[in-house]
Amino acid sequence: MDVPQEMSQALSDSLADLLPVDGVNGVDIGLDASGESLRMRILVSDPDHPPGGLPETIGGFPVLLVLGDPVAEQGCASDEAKHDPLVGGIQIGPRTTTGGLATAGTLGCILRDRASGDPVGVSNAHVICGMPDVLQQPAPHTDPPSGLEELGTVRHCEIPSSPAFFPTPGMGGVSGEFDAATCSVNLAINKGRMANVGEIADLGTVTGFGSPHLGDRVRKRGYKTRLSHGVVDGTLGSYQVRDEGGTVLWWMLGQTSIAMLPDLGLNPCGVWSRHGDSGSVVVNDANEIVALHFAGDGGHGYATDFATVAVALGVGL
Repeated sequence: MDVPQEMSQALSDSLADLLPVDGVNGVDIGLDASGESLRMRILVSDPDHPPGGLPETIGGFPVLLVLGDPVAEQGCASDEAKHDPLVGGIQIGPRTTTGGLATAGTLGCILRDRASGDPVGVSNAHVICGMPDVLQQPAPHTDPPSGLEELGTVRHCEIPSSPAFFPTPGMGGVSGEFDAATCSVNLAINKGRMANVGEIADLGTVTGFGSPHLGDRVRKRGYKTRLSHGVVDGTLGSYQVRDEGGTVLWWMLGQTSIAMLPDLGLNPCGVWSRHGDSGSVVVNDANEIVALHFAGDGGHGYATDFATVAVALGVGL
């Protein structure tokens, strides 16, 4: 479903007034309960007790209050096997451990660097970027970590760094369009471990890249939740992203919201995502990668258009 230009402009014009409001976690354009009509949506932590003074219309378009609370989903590492061959949808984490504890996220997919042709792993910047920049697959299970589980090193990071145009105390001071990164895939140190470009566990081999569209059925494979299914229900979103402790990390602009399908046959965990799923790629029915998952709140996931991610990271199949 296409968004009228006047509706997207009205949303853009509203950001400076709405995003600084305490209790507003984001705004986007989405579908109503019937899935047939567009609404301006304001994301709040509790739609039954929203912040006061929120508008009933934006630019003449009706407003819908929805539950939305984006949290970056890097989590504590749990036991997972070393995968051979390497594919998307599996656990990765930085080599650094603190007190024997490791953090982990998901290796979204292995793609190719467009300039060199080398295989590279794609995930979120908040999962793999940092010091030191060595990545493991799986995330470290021992302290010190085993060198035989090394995946590679960080190559390219795209992370929010622009000053937010609506700085408010406690609301975060930076914004951006990407939380995305690549790492090298060093097969030589892994005694012949292979890497399958474009293959994702439980999903098969992708056919290409695309963009998410309202109403599309999609799925992802995160290392924590495994396979989950949803529908794109929000677009052009500006979302406040917090860490697990509640600290605001940044604002993500121009993003997509995905609602879990309420079907336990498709989503036996009863959620779209959990901590550890950050970095998953989202795939449509044509088996195209259409988004990169960076945050969730259980019932919803928040993701970036992969057509733009691929350009920013310089990756292809």
